[in-house]
Amino acid sequence: MSRRHAAEKREIVPDPIYKDVRVAKFINKIMFDGKKTVAEKIVYGAFKIIEKKYQVNPFETFIAAIDILRPNLQLRSVRIGGSSYQVPEICEAERGNNVAFKWIINAMRTRSENSSVERLAEEIFDSYNKRGLAFKKRTDHDKTVEANRAFAHYSPKSRTKQTASN
Repeated sequence: MSRRHAAEKREIVPDPIYKDVRVAKFINKIMFDGKKTVAEKIVYGAFKIIEKKYQVNPFETFIAAIDILRPNLQLRSVRIGGSSYQVPEICEAERGNNVAFKWIINAMRTRSENSSVERLAEEIFDSYNKRGLAFKKRTDHDKTVEANRAFAHYSPKSRTKQTASN
């Protein structure tokens, strides 16, 4: 692996219907074996179900569900003195979106509805209403972060500040 420079971030093209990068990234996360049209049918079909069944704007519901699920803090393993600690640190917005996408997709795949379109629609709407497996994952994550708050002073970012001030 070359260490000369970091790989350039590719520009994500917004999706054709809602003109939003987050929807395009979510479609890319849903995509399996490079079948993007299938992933688009799943996401857009779920949006249509949300619109018909609940009479709400599916795009706004999706964005609100992502905002609800996005974690504020993430846990990072730090090894100090022979033992590893789960140290909470601030989660950037892009990383938080990716985690929220992952939680929705994993929850969707464990649901029992007939088609993946129905499962995704129900999971997005459940997340919007602060229930469902993805929201439970978020609350469990928050509890774990709160339990490990005592180790926040081990954060690599705070350690660099301490060594620089000495």
